[in-house]
Formats: sequence, C-alpha cells, structure tokens
Amino acid sequence: MHDLDEIQQSGAVASLEWLGASAALKPDEVMRILQDVACCAPGSSITFDYALATFQPQMLEHMLSQFGFRHVEHGAAAAGLGLIKATV
Repeated sequence: MHDLDEIQQSGAVASLEWLGASAALKPDEVMRILQDVACCAPGSSITFDYALATFQPQMLEHMLSQFGFRHVEHGAAAAGLGLIKATV
C-alpha cells in the first residue's frame, strides 16, 4: 500500500475511502488530512464519514471547497454520522 505522499508524487488519480476514523480525531487533525488529500491529482476523491456532533455539513462543505475540492456529494446520515464524497 502506498502512503499519501507517494500517491501525490505519482500524479495518479486516487480514490480513497476513510471510514470509521475521523470521529476519533480532533477537528484540526481531520482538516489537516483533508487538506493533504486535496493535493492529489485532479479527479482524485475521498469518501469519508464524520461525526455530526463535531461538523455541520454546510461548514464542512465550505472548508472542502476552500481546500480545492471541486465537487462534494453528501450521503445519507445515520447513527450520528454524515457521509461525504469529495472530488479534487
């Protein structure tokens, strides 16, 4: 498995799934990881869940846009978690 730096350097389009992890992290740690993913090649995407108690969907979408994600899709929320697929 490649780490994110290798994926970024390769210039390859990446499709990442990050499920079940962000709720255990501090909000600034989540934002830092999403900023790193935004540096991947255009067309790359990340699908991740997040705690609704920590992030408001509209605020999160705004931050993703600021990081450089061009397209953000919201999935159905369940059990206190939201779901997003964001594409660079």
